[in-house]
Amino acid sequence: MAWLAAVFLLCGAALGGCARSHVRYKHPAFMNEADCAACLRVALDAESADARREAVVQVSKSPHFANEIVVRVLATIARADKSESVRYAAARALAKSEVLGAVEPLVEIVSAPDDSVSGSGPRLGMVCAAALEGLGPFVARGGLSDEQRCACEAAAIDLLKKHLSRDVRLSAARFLRRFPSRGVLNALIDALDQRDFGVVYQSERSLMHLTGETFDCNAAAWRKWLTTTDAPFAGAGLLDHKLYPDEKDWWERTLQTTRETFAGFRPK
Repeated sequence: MAWLAAVFLLCGAALGGCARSHVRYKHPAFMNEADCAACLRVALDAESADARREAVVQVSKSPHFANEIVVRVLATIARADKSESVRYAAARALAKSEVLGAVEPLVEIVSAPDDSVSGSGPRLGMVCAAALEGLGPFVARGGLSDEQRCACEAAAIDLLKKHLSRDVRLSAARFLRRFPSRGVLNALIDALDQRDFGVVYQSERSLMHLTGETFDCNAAAWRKWLTTTDAPFAGAGLLDHKLYPDEKDWWERTLQTTRETFAGFRPK
């Protein structure tokens, strides 16, 4: 586990020369520990935001991206880099790692006050949206503590109601389908009154998943139904076959493509 820290110490001179705006990288599949360390140094120190972002992307594609030390560096970048695009790349890399160490920084990004990211500036939409999307699978697998779940639920409700970025509100609407509570139902129903149809559509889908009911994006009908039921989550998942139909596997897709090809074939 300490290999990467040792590489940082041993390769300082070589790494310093990598912090330029244009760096040639190996194919990520062939990156060794020293190559990964070099990428991380560029991601932390390069003056060019493009260079830092590209270094983060390279690390995320390498065999070492789920290493604990790599995750810590990516977490630092996701919280504190001055470039939104670099923070976004780091947040996506954290989500891709599927390592529990990625949960805490993603939760911090999602639950940060509206006017700050780690107290350093305005929270911008694409980073927060990436953190929400990244946390979804962790929530589904039970990878969050009770405290983290509560923090994420409250934050996502607030984001769905108030955030100016539609991408954040879309992600929040999708994210909340994993939280069966009346507070979430009320927030999703209220979101049906928003002007953005994408947000309305995703909110209806989350309501359908949570309750097994649908009222065609009609907030008034949802509110009336909610006042008449004592068990709003009794039908949870009943409509999932419509919401999330199983995708055809490779063989089924191949057969379908072949059938479509021959359907239009006419011998001369």
